[in-house]
Amino acid sequence: MKKIIVYTLLLMLAAALPSCYWISGYSVADLTLNLSTPSAKGPDDRYARVWLIADNKIYPLREASKFVEIPLAANSNPEIQLTLEDIPVGPAYRVWLALGREQSGGWFLTDGWAESQSFKLAAGENTRVPFTEEDLFAITPFQPVWELMGKSLKGVVVDQFDTIVTAEREAVYSASGGPSSFASTTVPGGHAINSLDAGIDVDSPDQVLAWLNTNRGIVPFNDLTFDTDFSSSLGSVSVLGSAARETSGGSTAWFFRDGGLGGAYIDLDIAWNPASWNWANLESERVYDCITDFPGNGFFATSGGAFKLPREFLLDSSPSIDENKVQLDTPAKVFSWGLVDQFGDGDTLLMGTADGAWSVQMNDGVFQGAAVREPNTAGHAIRLIAVADYPPVFKAYLSDSDLFIWNGAAGSWSRFPLCAGLPGKITGMAWLRIVTVAAIDYLIVSGEEGLVYLVL
Repeated sequence: MKKIIVYTLLLMLAAALPSCYWISGYSVADLTLNLSTPSAKGPDDRYARVWLIADNKIYPLREASKFVEIPLAANSNPEIQLTLEDIPVGPAYRVWLALGREQSGGWFLTDGWAESQSFKLAAGENTRVPFTEEDLFAITPFQPVWELMGKSLKGVVVDQFDTIVTAEREAVYSASGGPSSFASTTVPGGHAINSLDAGIDVDSPDQVLAWLNTNRGIVPFNDLTFDTDFSSSLGSVSVLGSAARETSGGSTAWFFRDGGLGGAYIDLDIAWNPASWNWANLESERVYDCITDFPGNGFFATSGGAFKLPREFLLDSSPSIDENKVQLDTPAKVFSWGLVDQFGDGDTLLMGTADGAWSVQMNDGVFQGAAVREPNTAGHAIRLIAVADYPPVFKAYLSDSDLFIWNGAAGSWSRFPLCAGLPGKITGMAWLRIVTVAAIDYLIVSGEEGLVYLVL
């Protein structure tokens, strides 16, 4: 069989290392690579990118990037060999390979990708992991939104009107009817966007709007306009994440910042007057994510564990986190949340943990029974969750190495490694359903290299 592109990874093992072989700040100075990085890159230059995955985390092969990039000569069929020395024994490894082209704007267009089987290493022995023509998929299933590729996006939201909203630090992009023809709007002066979340219109709290979490508070975005007065009574707090929900008599808004959290209960009678809202803003341990349910409880995933704050916390003139929080009994440390509304029969709380994705039934914010782990996610740290709770339910779970997708219409799971055409470091995910003759469901994914979508 003729090989078009063959990549062979040769792992040189000297001895077993301690189990704490690698953490986020691990130095790659001891790794030896028998290749050189090209000094210049241009549009449509072709490259092979290679990653090493250890226990479902990307092993850092470069200080500046987590992958090794190898230039491919035009119209040639090279056999490429990369050698890594002193790779620790113990973890379960995978190797990723992506073939593609550098694009203007600094993003990578993936033409094909492959993933090895999981394998273990033996001390003192060499392990060869070959890829052949049959290993490479012809195309990635993720389609780039060309007009937004090369932009470092902070997240993505789909609002009540099926408008896709995404943003750079100082510009917002929005499109209706599908992932194309985005309008661009510059954020008001002095504001810089940290992230985006699905919020609500407090005047009509059953409607979902995009909330821009900025260096000067929360700014709802609707129909190309910015509500910069929304969190005026909170002050110029740099908000990292937020959550909101309609609740009895009004709505609840929760947020977190660097070293703190807070929120407000917004009565419908005063929804028109943001200056009269009473925002709580207290110091706390590091917060990874927050979410809220219909009773108005705030659920927080923190470095010190997961806990719930009741809506009454927001009604207290001198609120205390320690006096109000209810510690949650979770299967593992929680990094992210999702919520499926059961439409009168309680909620399903989704938990992205250090050991997979889990779901638990809730009634009025109280767990009902034991949590159940989602298939194939064990051993994965789940950093981000996106859920479409219109029937049938669609779910997406992002880990450090893989994207897991539940297709509620087909009743099936799929998994994609992060080398499969995703836009760099992922910053957000959202679901969109367009109904014409039949329903079309999109997963929209934002990242530091642009916006892509998957059609289910």
